[in-house]
Amino acid sequence: FAEGNAAYLEGDFDAAVASYLEVAEVWTSFELEYNLGVAHYKSGRIGPSILHFERAKRILPSDDDLHANLLLARAAIVDRIEEMPEIALAPLWRELTAAHRLWTWTFGSLVLWLMAFALLFLRMTSQDLTIRRSLAIVAPILGIVALFMGFMGRQTDLRSKSNDGAVIMAPRIEVLSSPSNSSESSKLFVIHEGTVVQILRTEGLWHQVRLANGNTGWVESESLTSI
Repeated sequence: FAEGNAAYLEGDFDAAVASYLEVAEVWTSFELEYNLGVAHYKSGRIGPSILHFERAKRILPSDDDLHANLLLARAAIVDRIEEMPEIALAPLWRELTAAHRLWTWTFGSLVLWLMAFALLFLRMTSQDLTIRRSLAIVAPILGIVALFMGFMGRQTDLRSKSNDGAVIMAPRIEVLSSPSNSSESSKLFVIHEGTVVQILRTEGLWHQVRLANGNTGWVESESLTSI
């Protein structure tokens, strides 16, 4: 990672990318994905740049520098796709289920479960009626909160492992009506490198994808990379 940073500061962005990718084979982090995105952008590779910015966004979606650089990279995309309106609470949900919150949800749930069981044990052994009544209220509340935090931890884990998002890597790709290059499959529209899509399903070497504007179609799997 340090070698990649040194190469980046020297302006050798290709060497920086190579060093960062070696690190990425072992572990990942927001800083690593963000640096990869910037280095690719400096080298003029828009598709890989957006891919790594999107991966960084899954880890820390509220970072201001990330948003600024992602906007710069998106400005270089050929396609201008108008996104469909999203649910008002969607940004909040993305923030709450960001990858960096997994440890918080998991550890918090474990601690609250231990506290709830400790209070239940104290209630069973206490001779004071007032304390027993109080603990009978507090312990279940802690259990409910622990359940909620466990649920959020599970959702965060599932989201971090989800591979339904992808970035088009081919300079230009025709989106087809069916998973085939035969004459029976008609061309629906064309998309270009850097466009973010959602993978709906897979058939062989083909993915059915959906764009941000709701349009769907089939593309060859080699034309995109999962976020």
